[in-house]
Amino acid sequence: MSLLGRCALAVSLVAASGCGEDIRPTGDAGGRIDGGPVITADGATPEDGGGSSIDAGPEPCETPGATETVACGTCGTTTRFCTVAGVWAYGPCTGESGACVPGAERAGACGRCGTQTQRCNTSCEWESAGACTGEGGCAPGSSVRTSEGCPAGQAREALCDESCMPDDSGTCGDDSCPTPGASETVACGRCGSATRFCDASRQWQYDPCTGEGVCTPGTTDVLACGNCGTQTARCNTECTWIAGSACTGEGECAPGTSMISTMGCSAGQSRTRTCSDTCGYVDGPCAACTPGAMMTVACGTCRS
Repeated sequence: MSLLGRCALAVSLVAASGCGEDIRPTGDAGGRIDGGPVITADGATPEDGGGSSIDAGPEPCETPGATETVACGTCGTTTRFCTVAGVWAYGPCTGESGACVPGAERAGACGRCGTQTQRCNTSCEWESAGACTGEGGCAPGSSVRTSEGCPAGQAREALCDESCMPDDSGTCGDDSCPTPGASETVACGRCGSATRFCDASRQWQYDPCTGEGVCTPGTTDVLACGNCGTQTARCNTECTWIAGSACTGEGECAPGTSMISTMGCSAGQSRTRTCSDTCGYVDGPCAACTPGAMMTVACGTCRS
């Protein structure tokens, strides 16, 4: 631009500003010019942390002194109190009985070592959603026929391990058959049976093993017995466990049972003792006897 043009532009700007009024923006050149917040390209203020979410802070309420009970946690409840500041103050969450928080989502186990999306419903229980994917080839503990690890034309019977795959047990043997189309029932697994079919390539094809017992003959294990006790067990030829020792380490009661007792109570009072899942009693509060009530022990001056 020529010198004459630049002078003309300067004169027009001064005139537009009102006879020489300073028209420079207040504040820094890249910030606010009217006292308002500086807005960044993403619409956030510096106080927002560059566009991050803002904590809404305490929840407001309208009537200081008011209280109400609301849902919380895994289907529990809590009491909240409206403070003089006009915000809710929450007490502890009690009575939670569900398995999850409504709206939560997770990948749960399904089928043969597969996974499936699970969602927490309004009753705080997990519900399956979608198909079960990534399953293995067999159910843990079952007997399977496999050619894995064997020479061509041979197969072996193996147990399915915890990863839903055949383990390394079983001896490889000839699995050919002479008559295509023939079928027969053979023993398999833990005292079970299966139907096998001779295919066109003269190889046996096996149906699933059914009717199996609970154990492999000749094995031993430590099993639960009595009131949370344990004992050694042996697997017999019929694939069932038989006791190999006495039951030891038992608790004092059977889970779910209860009794009325005066233990730890004042004269004329009794309490209910309920047996827990660990076979030990959980004592309820002491209360006055009711004449004529069914009781297992004497309770002060009241008797059964």
